[in-house]
Amino acid sequence: MSIKVLIIEDDEAISETLKILLESKGYEAGLVEDGDRGLEKIMELRPDLVVLDLYLPGKSGLEIYLEMRENEETADIPVIFLSSLTKSQIKVTLGDSADIIPESSIFSKPIAPNALISRIEEELSGIGVD
Repeated sequence: MSIKVLIIEDDEAISETLKILLESKGYEAGLVEDGDRGLEKIMELRPDLVVLDLYLPGKSGLEIYLEMRENEETADIPVIFLSSLTKSQIKVTLGDSADIIPESSIFSKPIAPNALISRIEEELSGIGVD
C-alpha cells in the first residue's frame, strides 16, 4: 500500500517540486491548486497526510483545516502548513485563529526540503513509514 500525500498549493513551481520530492521518497503525491477543490479532493483521495498552503484562491488553508477537523472522516489526517509568511506574521495576520495551528507544522517558504520530509515522516510514523 502506497502512502498518499495531497499537496494543496497554488504556486505551481512549489507544488511540482514538492510532488517530485515526495515521489522520490516513495510517496504517492496528488496536487490541487485552489482551496475550493481542496476539501473535495481530500474526501475523494483520503490521503494519509495533507500539505496545505495557508493562503489559497477560494477557501483558505485555515478554512479547509477547520472543515477537516469538523468531519470525523478527515479529522485525524495530519496537516502540514506552508506559508509565504513567517510564523510570527501568521500569528499577527490570523490573530487567535493561529492558536489552532500547531506551530511545529508550519513551514515558511522557501521550504527547507529535508526539514519538510523529516516532519512528514514524523507525522506518518504511526502508519509504518520509515
